[in-house]
Amino acid sequence: MKRRGVLALALVACTPAPLAGDSDGSTSTAFGPVEPGTSSAASTTTDPLDDAPAEIDLGVVADGFALLDLDEDGHIDLVTSAYTTAVQLLRGRGDGSFDAPIGLGDGFDSYASAVVGGDFDGDGARDLAVLWSAHLVLLRDPLHGPHEALHAPSAGVAAARGDADADGLDDLFLAGGNVLDRLHGDASGVFDLRPPLGLGGEPVDIVAADLDADGAVDIVTANVGTDDLSLLRGDGLGGFLPQTLLPVGDQPFAVAVADLDVDGTLDLVVLHVGGLVTLRGLGGSAFAAPHGIALPEHYSRHEASFAVCELDGDERPEIVVTRDFNGYGWLTRFEVAEDTRVIEPKVLRSGRGVGRIVCADLDGDDRDDLVFDAFRPGGSTLHLLRSSP
Repeated sequence: MKRRGVLALALVACTPAPLAGDSDGSTSTAFGPVEPGTSSAASTTTDPLDDAPAEIDLGVVADGFALLDLDEDGHIDLVTSAYTTAVQLLRGRGDGSFDAPIGLGDGFDSYASAVVGGDFDGDGARDLAVLWSAHLVLLRDPLHGPHEALHAPSAGVAAARGDADADGLDDLFLAGGNVLDRLHGDASGVFDLRPPLGLGGEPVDIVAADLDADGAVDIVTANVGTDDLSLLRGDGLGGFLPQTLLPVGDQPFAVAVADLDVDGTLDLVVLHVGGLVTLRGLGGSAFAAPHGIALPEHYSRHEASFAVCELDGDERPEIVVTRDFNGYGWLTRFEVAEDTRVIEPKVLRSGRGVGRIVCADLDGDDRDDLVFDAFRPGGSTLHLLRSSP
């Protein structure tokens, strides 16, 4: 019988701060605090999100979470990690709601900073990699267990996956300690650890994507210690070229990849302590100089998060930023101009402190929905905001 195990990984919890107004000095229309089962104050303009969020109360601190189709039934599921308790699965029903949470693994003794799904052993079933403090835990085929914890030391604080050597197995990339750790998937279920590669100072976020459209996975990390991004181009054989450093502003702590201008070339989005920055992709892994929008309050990686989503059905991405300030939180949407500049910020929600955010189409209407955590004494409540047609 094939052994099923767990190897140690982590989830990053982020918390946001207040947005005083729009980039032109005007004040955004704000919603009042949203309580369970109630509607927020009406906006003067129509936004693509329902007024009343459906609230999911896990009863535990949600350090991190991810949206993916774990059971491969065609519906997006929600996977969460929680301090000292468990990895939990909330199965998606395909209508924007979820089943009650079920435990996938427990007994971990620290905050998780990342959860990544992928088929790391080639058995056709989705596995979960959870970055937990100084350990990486791999839950192989977690829906069928049994769950055997295989702990591996790691200095990583952020994780991403991609098939770097084109062997059909997902590989895992960990950023932390100024290096990139590469764990290549193997049919035996044991990662093949490759020599680490150098990164900029104190990387805290990572994405893996084919930025230059050559069929090979590339890596980008956000480095708070050197105020830049590290770009490593993949060679398609599992190796990477030496890093290129891209200056982007003071202490960048979150990075994402998306085709913001819908021209077929991937662009970069970066959140740093002074604002939100976009870098337009020029092809061949080249990027234009960064465009930025200053945010009224300095953000830190413990106070903010963002997601690139498509909320209103126009097939152009928007950027949604969360911010927490002394327990009070904001959710702000930014439109993106044709040259990838960030414009027209609008506060979508305000209320209790807001942390990490993710988005996906949960109800099949071709519009992304938002899932984010709102803090409360003794725990964290996940909120769902569904886009309206």
